[in-house]
Amino acid sequence: MDKIESMAGEILKTVCESDEILKNPDMDLFETNYLDSFAILDIVVEIEERLNIKVKANSINKSKVRTVNEFTKFLRENI
Repeated sequence: MDKIESMAGEILKTVCESDEILKNPDMDLFETNYLDSFAILDIVVEIEERLNIKVKANSINKSKVRTVNEFTKFLRENI
């Protein structure tokens, strides 16, 4: 596991308040009710605080955080 993958997992684990999400990085976090649309704001705050960067509101959406793997891909492409 590299640094970005680890960071993605930690951010989602914090927002989802569960480490169960790390057992299956392709689990749909919306279908399993770990995330809802309001959680995207929490994810943005976590990214900004942990990485000390600003996230454009239109750069992140449900499809980018649906799974741990999708979120990891988003971070790789945007940080």
